[in-house]
Amino acid sequence: MHVFKGIHLLIDYYHVNSEQIENIAFVEQTLCNAINIAGFNLVRIIAEKYEPQGLSVIAMLKESHVSIHTYPENNSMFIDIFTCGDGVPEKINQLLQKSFNPQYIEITRIIRGTSKDTK
Repeated sequence: MHVFKGIHLLIDYYHVNSEQIENIAFVEQTLCNAINIAGFNLVRIIAEKYEPQGLSVIAMLKESHVSIHTYPENNSMFIDIFTCGDGVPEKINQLLQKSFNPQYIEITRIIRGTSKDTK
């Protein structure tokens, strides 16, 4: 039986390389690598590049999801990581930080669900 609980990280990266976060192949590969190394299970990934700039990459995980939305014009990006059960989403964030090297980060951590019987 699965426990109805999860951790949700809402992350803002500031002062990142605008060329790097405009490169859809780089962002997608970086996210896939972080998910794999952190020990999560990728189900599917979709990516979309926008005009005149910016992109979104969304990964569906067996454990929930990760999304990245980039704003090259502001050298910034939003990252949303939600993991169900006992997963540690901070591992994914640590790996993404190493690749994107933000100069400033804001993180909101939300505990979701309950260990109470939900029947």
